[in-house]
Amino acid sequence: MESTTSRKVLCDLAPIYLKANRLMAAILVLLFLATLALASIHDRWASALLVGSAAMLIPLAAMRVQPTALITRLLVATSLMVFSALQIHLLSGMIEAHFSVFILLSVLLAYRDWRTIVCAATVIAVHHALFCYLQHLGFGVYVMPEMHPMSSYVSMVVIHAVYVVVQSIALCILARQMARDAVTGEELGRLSSHIGRRQGVFDLGFDDTAMSSELGAHFKRTMLAVRGTLTSVSSSIAHVLRISEDIVKGDEDLSSRNQRQEVVLSDTINALESLSRTVHDNSTHAREANELAATAGQVAEQGRKLVDELSAAMSRMRESSAKISDITSMIDSIAFQTNILALNAAVEAARAGQSGRGFAVVAAEVRELAQKSASASQDIRALVDTSQRQVADGASKANDVERNMGDILDQTQRVALIMSDISAASREQSEGVNEVSAAINSIGDATRDNGVLVGDMAGAAESLRRQADILSQAVRVFALEASGSAMATPAEHDVSEPGSAAAGPAGWLQRQADDNASLA
Repeated sequence: MESTTSRKVLCDLAPIYLKANRLMAAILVLLFLATLALASIHDRWASALLVGSAAMLIPLAAMRVQPTALITRLLVATSLMVFSALQIHLLSGMIEAHFSVFILLSVLLAYRDWRTIVCAATVIAVHHALFCYLQHLGFGVYVMPEMHPMSSYVSMVVIHAVYVVVQSIALCILARQMARDAVTGEELGRLSSHIGRRQGVFDLGFDDTAMSSELGAHFKRTMLAVRGTLTSVSSSIAHVLRISEDIVKGDEDLSSRNQRQEVVLSDTINALESLSRTVHDNSTHAREANELAATAGQVAEQGRKLVDELSAAMSRMRESSAKISDITSMIDSIAFQTNILALNAAVEAARAGQSGRGFAVVAAEVRELAQKSASASQDIRALVDTSQRQVADGASKANDVERNMGDILDQTQRVALIMSDISAASREQSEGVNEVSAAINSIGDATRDNGVLVGDMAGAAESLRRQADILSQAVRVFALEASGSAMATPAEHDVSEPGSAAAGPAGWLQRQADDNASLA
């Protein structure tokens, strides 16, 4: 993991190393030319050409072969100190020439690598210690001015070393901080370039490459969180679109059903009105039938009274017939006695002879009249018997009629009660039908209101769908899927179309303005 991070940091700092190499190459060439100029002061061309050319060519060759390698940077640091030592030698240890050490140490900050500073400080420290001793032994090399005694050389070397150490420590701290800042800037630049590398799109499809800097990691986590949020928003938008489409379809279906229900309710209202009229007519007919039943009851009551009177008359006729029968029996008895008397008279006349002949004739006439009276009495009896039988039959029928009239009167009263109940039920039914009709009318009004609400809901659902479409188009500006195995470096992004990073936000804002204007 650590080696992977080191390679990642090296990759991030590679552009800085390349820029620093170009700067160092120019400085090496300038130092070589300055060395040649300084060589002319004391005619020390051999050392200037030999050492100077080597100090220039070796790091230049390394820059060509391995431009971002650590060995190249260390060779550059060593060459800078070699040039500083060479110029000190060419100037015979002039104190002012030592300033180049501090200048060239500061120049190494361009690499943002503390190791180059430590390497340069070590090289110059070894040079001062070794060559000061060689100068003291008389080897013809110069580190310090000749007019100083050896004790002064040692103290001056120590003082120079202390300053070099202090500066090196400060430069190492700055180099590490600058390296971190460079890595942070490189990572932020790469992330920003990746976001805007596609024209008109915010590309958030980052790969799994870890960020070395804290700020870069935080920025990437933020962008990943934004990507997650936008992914959820995109999913929610798709869900809202599906729901809005379902709502629109449901509203259309509900509107169709509502229209059918309005037709059914209209037919129901018409049927209820017809039923109400029928119930009202039935109530009227029931009331009239009740009145007719009451009238029929009164007529039946009068009929029963008449039958009662008829029964009484028949009873009187039966009594009269009985009296007539008695009278007839009396007549029969009288006729029988008369006949006997006539017979007795005839017998007496026969006994009287000629003198009783006239009396015999009278007796015969009386007898004949008695026989006729008896015959008439029998006829009257027969008629009276027939009349009595007819009177008895009439009385029986009158009794039957009386009972039937009583039954008719009872049935009529029951019919009157039933018709009264029917009339009351019809009135209640009429009231109920009116209430149902009012309720149906209220339902019809509610159905029409529902139709209006369905229309409003359909409009709202359509507006929601349009808003979801607009939001979906806005989210499409963000590319949420990883589009490559690694994020493009700034150098790779530089070859893309200019202004593509800015075209995304501008295009998106313009589209939002157009969409809002169309909605308005």
